[in-house]
Amino acid sequence: MDRIVNEYAPGLERYLRAKLGRRSRREDDTQGAAQEVWLRACRNLSHFEYRGKGSFWRYLKTIAKNLILKKRGRSEPLDVDEVADLSESASSPVRFAIAEEELARFEAAIQQLAERERAALLLRLQDETYAAIATKCGYSSLDAARVAVSRAKERIRHVLGAPPE
Repeated sequence: MDRIVNEYAPGLERYLRAKLGRRSRREDDTQGAAQEVWLRACRNLSHFEYRGKGSFWRYLKTIAKNLILKKRGRSEPLDVDEVADLSESASSPVRFAIAEEELARFEAAIQQLAERERAALLLRLQDETYAAIATKCGYSSLDAARVAVSRAKERIRHVLGAPPE
């Protein structure tokens, strides 16, 4: 559990800091929100279903989104208890099948990237900074990391048949 928290906590805190309103952006508010997300994630871990790289991060982000909605007083957040894989809320078998197919296509596409590009892209999808990506993946600068992530995204779009951004 320590390894998981150490891996995801920085990205979760950055995500919360970016998504919380100005009034709630203080460090202690961000850390409190992060702790609440971790508590909810642990409490509902039996509902989490691993569906490849990035699925746990999407699980945490969904919990964080629900927490933010609740803080803002909005009704009907996604229900952590009712959704097995919070990365895709599949309310029907058809939507579930489509989501599964899209995820499989993305995972196949990402495997076509070079290992370093794949690592850089996955770190960026976890809201990691370009400076951290440069350090972790061995790029010479944050601009080199930014270019690598951009190229990886374009390759994924090409493989998936999506128009260039």
